[in-house]
Amino acid sequence: MGRRVFEWDQVKALMACRLVTLDKCPGVRPVGIGEAIRRPLGKAVMKETREELQEACRADQLCSGLMRGLEGEIHAVRELWETLTEEAGDDPEKAFGTLLIDTKNAFNAANRTAGLWNARILWPRASTFFFNCYRGDAELFLRGTHGTTTISSREGWTQGDPISMAGYAITIFPLVRALRGSGSRQTESKTQSEASGSSQAAGEKQIRMRESRQADRETQPESSENSQPDRESQTGASESRQADSKTQPETSESSQPDRENQLGASESRQADRET
Repeated sequence: MGRRVFEWDQVKALMACRLVTLDKCPGVRPVGIGEAIRRPLGKAVMKETREELQEACRADQLCSGLMRGLEGEIHAVRELWETLTEEAGDDPEKAFGTLLIDTKNAFNAANRTAGLWNARILWPRASTFFFNCYRGDAELFLRGTHGTTTISSREGWTQGDPISMAGYAITIFPLVRALRGSGSRQTESKTQSEASGSSQAAGEKQIRMRESRQADRETQPESSENSQPDRESQTGASESRQADSKTQPETSESSQPDRENQLGASESRQADRET
């Protein structure tokens, strides 16, 4: 199913599910229970193509399966909140906020056509499998006290399908990427997204301050190491000057007998001329 396109009549029975409703208190969450073979098929596709999905979404869409993505998101938002709080102070013009959004019935309400198109462009290795699974309206059978009701699944991704999370991630990824240009700071995780924002200048200032502190930490050990040879050279120079000052009197004392000998020699030559 991942290598060529099949007719919908050939896979329609495979994609049929028994529908189960879970009470969310309040609300209802529909979960599809499909054929057992769908799970190993979906897991095999995810195992082989997960890296391509993560490469396409990166840190903009954490539900793509990025390793340690949720932990990094929590720490990033916490650090950003503390930094912006410190920079804003009591200035109302630097006020900022955090927006938490919970999408209602996100998996089933997503635009399936947009998701298949996004997968074809951004996640081509899995796009054929996605198209075969969701190109038509799957039949969902809901059993009740008054018999069985059939519902057609025309939008979104069936919750319970191993590829449904990836389908949701790739469907809304262009929207998440478009929000990057709004000047806000946000991270996207499953159906909830946290947006924390201030001005672009504040973000750039934070980066510069962090780089400056890091550079100061790196240069301090080098400065202390470089100053040690300077102290040693200064000590050696002072000792050399002190030794020179000690040798100068000795040199002057040794030169005194030489002058006396020269005077004696000149007097002797003078006496020789007179005689």
